[in-house]
Amino acid sequence: MGSSSKVYQQGREVSAMDHKIKQIAIQRGGWLGRVAIFSLLILLFCSLSASAQPDQNAEQVRKEIAKTELIIQKAKELAREAVSLSTHTHLKTAIQNQKSAISELRQRRYAAALRLTSAARSEALKSMDAVRLERRAENSVLSAIEKVEETRDEIVSLVRESGNPTAVRIFDQGIKQLNRARQANENRRYSQASKLTVLARSLLDRAGRIISGEVSTGAAVESSIDRTEALLVQVSNTLLEKGVPREKQNRMREAERLLVSARDNLAKKNLRQAMAQCMQAKQKGLQLLGQVSEGRGKEYLAEAIEDLRSFYLEVAPEILANGSNENQKMAADGNKLLNRARSLLERGEIRKALQHMMAAERLIKDAAEKAGVM
Repeated sequence: MGSSSKVYQQGREVSAMDHKIKQIAIQRGGWLGRVAIFSLLILLFCSLSASAQPDQNAEQVRKEIAKTELIIQKAKELAREAVSLSTHTHLKTAIQNQKSAISELRQRRYAAALRLTSAARSEALKSMDAVRLERRAENSVLSAIEKVEETRDEIVSLVRESGNPTAVRIFDQGIKQLNRARQANENRRYSQASKLTVLARSLLDRAGRIISGEVSTGAAVESSIDRTEALLVQVSNTLLEKGVPREKQNRMREAERLLVSARDNLAKKNLRQAMAQCMQAKQKGLQLLGQVSEGRGKEYLAEAIEDLRSFYLEVAPEILANGSNENQKMAADGNKLLNRARSLLERGEIRKALQHMMAAERLIKDAAEKAGVM
């Protein structure tokens, strides 16, 4: 029933009641008539209050729903360009609650409607907060990338003109990670972009130190650790995209702990232990990447094979000089498997190449440890 119809009905009720009061006053007169009139007036007041109350509740709920609707529309506008999951999850919940509130209002369940529209408003505000956080993250990462680009521009000519192959190689690695950071930022993968930016800055700073004559003898090991860190960033992002089980996440954390330990050993000048732990971390990262994303680990596997090759060339002379015949054979077998891994990778047989590289690493490390090289 509309508001005008209700008002009309109430007016008719008042007129009828007024007529009845007059009749009683004429018929009974005196104090008894006055009592009856007073009682009827109270009944009239209660009747009008009871009929007006639902209309007041409905109007209040309608106003609250209208306020919530304005907030939801604002949240929708902000969410158009957002990619964070929380933004769209909160907005979806807000829209659902608002629809339920409108349904409850139509059925005159005002308390439920008010509760639902309040919940919808809260979710819409959370969605807007998530958008603001995303924008702050974007600006923060972009600012960091731009600072690293300034470093790149400052040293690029010096590095190229120095003719130092190590500095050039590390500089190029830094540029590669910087480009990946910018791409990740453009794709709104801010966590990945931030990690890659830190890595790029580290590489470019080291290239600058090399041409300034400040590099340590562990530059090759540090470079390998940095490449492994880039691999683990890629693996971590892939695991997040795929929503992998906890078991694989635990293995990822093991790889990250190994890399932290490798950096500690590097700082202590325990270069071979650092290299061994770095290769272990890389191996775990490659295994995970191969399991969750077939074909994406070729580049990193090639780097891992070259790192193992460098390690073998470093320890092989000492194994030949100090190791037993058995140790020497283990190292030679490891080298054969490593060559086989390289051939398999060139043919695109990534899983087999990874298996051969892992077997080669075990043999070479065992030979080095038994010969007292590590």
